Amino acid sequence: MAIADHLHSLAEKMYNEAQEASLKKLPYLFKAERPLVFYYGFSYLAKGTALQKPRLYDQAREYILKYSELGWFSGLDKIDWEEVERFKFFAKANLYTNDLLSGKLSVLPEYAQFLEDNPEELLPGLVTIMETASLHSVNVDDILEKFLKISKTLQIELTILDSCIIVLFTMLNIIGIKILYNSSYCF
Repeated sequence: MAIADHLHSLAEKMYNEAQEASLKKLPYLFKAERPLVFYYGFSYLAKGTALQKPRLYDQAREYILKYSELGWFSGLDKIDWEEVERFKFFAKANLYTNDLLSGKLSVLPEYAQFLEDNPEELLPGLVTIMETASLHSVNVDDILEKFLKISKTLQIELTILDSCIIVLFTMLNIIGIKILYNSSYCF
C-alpha cells in the first residue's frame, strides 16, 4: 500500500504543479511514458487492489470509485480521455469483483452478463467467480457451464490447461488469504 500511496503523492504533486503553472500561464512540461491522469488513476487502482487482499472491501470500494471518474482532471486531451475511459472500465469490473468477494452475491448475474459482453475479461472474471464460490460456498456450476458454451461460440478456447491455471491461481490466492489470517486452508 505504501507504493500506491507514494505514487499518488507524486501524481498529485505534479498535477498541482501543472495547475499552478496553468494559472500563471506558464508552460508545464510533463515527460513520462503515459499521461499524468494514468498515474493518478493507477495509484487509486493499486491502493484499491491492495485493500481487497486483506478483505478491506469497504475501503477498497472508496478507491475504486475514485478512479471510476477521472473526467474532472483539467487539461485532458484525446489520449488522456482514452485513459479516463479505460479506468472507468477497470472500475466497473473491479466494483463487481469487490462486491462479489465481499459477499454481495446479488450482482453475480449482472457480472456474468458483463463478462459475456466483454469476453477479454472472461479469464480474470472466472477467477473472481471461482474465488467467490470458494469464499462464500456458492455453487457456480451453471455460470461455468454458460461460459463454456459462450467460449465455443466466440471461439475462445478454454482448454483443460487454461482451466487448471484458473483453478491453480484461485487456490493460491485463497491459500495466501488464509495464511494472511493465520487460519487453516482445507478445501
